[in-house]
Amino acid sequence: MNKFMSILLLGTSTMLAQNIHICVDSSANSYTLWTQMHECISFNQNVDMILITNRNFLVSNELDASFIPGDLSYINTELVYQQEFGPARYPTAFAGANNLYLSFPYLALGGWRGMAAIRGSWSGGMYPPISLSDSTSAHKVIGKQFPNGRVLFIGLTTNNSIIYQTWDSTLTVFIDSGTIATDAYYWGYDINGGRAYVFYWDTILHYQTTTDGVNWSPQYNWTIPLPGSVTVNFTQMALTDNGKPRLVFDAYDQTDSTYRIYVSHTSGEPPALITVSDTICFYPTIATGGNYCAVLYSRSRNNQFGLPSNWWDFYIAWSQDTGITWTQPVNCTQFLPYNPGLPQLAKRIDTQRMRAYYVYLAHIHNNEDPYWTILFGNPPQSRIYLGCASLSEIEEKQIPHFALQIPHLAVYPNPFNRKTEIRFTIHDPGYRIHDINLKIYDVSGRIVKSFNLESCIMYHESVISWDGTDDSGRRLPPGVYFVCLKNGSLSAIGKIIKLGG
Repeated sequence: MNKFMSILLLGTSTMLAQNIHICVDSSANSYTLWTQMHECISFNQNVDMILITNRNFLVSNELDASFIPGDLSYINTELVYQQEFGPARYPTAFAGANNLYLSFPYLALGGWRGMAAIRGSWSGGMYPPISLSDSTSAHKVIGKQFPNGRVLFIGLTTNNSIIYQTWDSTLTVFIDSGTIATDAYYWGYDINGGRAYVFYWDTILHYQTTTDGVNWSPQYNWTIPLPGSVTVNFTQMALTDNGKPRLVFDAYDQTDSTYRIYVSHTSGEPPALITVSDTICFYPTIATGGNYCAVLYSRSRNNQFGLPSNWWDFYIAWSQDTGITWTQPVNCTQFLPYNPGLPQLAKRIDTQRMRAYYVYLAHIHNNEDPYWTILFGNPPQSRIYLGCASLSEIEEKQIPHFALQIPHLAVYPNPFNRKTEIRFTIHDPGYRIHDINLKIYDVSGRIVKSFNLESCIMYHESVISWDGTDDSGRRLPPGVYFVCLKNGSLSAIGKIIKLGG
């Protein structure tokens, strides 16, 4: 079953070059993104493809997969698992150079039963799912691939064991299995630079490594000095391209309930503090690529953490020295008209376009906090979104002579083929409608389209349709355009991507 999904972009041309938000699937179950243990999004720069998986809401035990190229030119979403072994939960996506994979646990008779995986081809087609094990109590199954093609699955069981299975790239040849740790809690797992690391903890933090999924290192300890009595909440880790671990976590001191985000880059050294706010900051996720690292986390916009009315923003911080020092975090979601939640970064950064990809969700029928509805409510049907955040130090060519502010301007759908809608609201009482103009510019700063706003009403949302033509009625070529809403000395500017057709 194929579904074509609509696309939403809210872009700016300020210091943060662009923030893109794309609706990927409108039938998503919120539990898809619950916890930072499994990974629902993966990016592979060698094939320039993004893979996203989610649990279907309307048929809650089945799985969807979405395939998106790095240029975001299309989305292909397919139903890929239909309870062949049992109801699916907590899917992980991992994009290989030659194949794509999903891994997940499944249920039987109301309990955790087994581990399963699916292999697909980037050129088209998904193979039937296989059961990796039909007798484990695994509640998470996280798969990743070595450079030689071997696939290493890490399973987390209900009795707090961390197990593994290793298969060949076709998932037809079983290679090895075993137990990494017992009575332990999972921190994170990654493969990069030809080596796999698995971090876990009991009373202290440990890790083991392997380069082939068969021969494992001894258990080593990793020390994170933190002042006072600190409680760690959500955790993740990623490896740099040269195989160095970077551990992200949120924590709060028992004497101070404000959650803060840290990155540990060297065992025994104090971690880097990422957040600069005294507001609740938590649910971090981390990505690496080249010399870059990125950390994305949730921050309460209205300080109503713990209530259904809490509203999240996502902030991203960047490092250009593989995670040692960090930039000031930048808000990626301040202009979204819906309440986003439960973000996960793809572990690899797109170093060609200098941006990080992440997935998150928002409820369709209300703006309740997705985190709150999982803990205390009944999660409703949600949409899964792809977010793209550019490195904040990179500046795009900007339209001159305008104050770059985006108070009330949105474009949907975007990118678009035939028609898009520009929505805006003017609240300033010092202006009348004839003082305001709305224009489209090309990348050289040339005006290509001006709109008549006489039918618009102050203080109300106005909607202007644009069919991609210029003022002479000629259809403009595909490319990047800028929409500018100007009233007096203030302007709202948004980026529009016009596709072919």
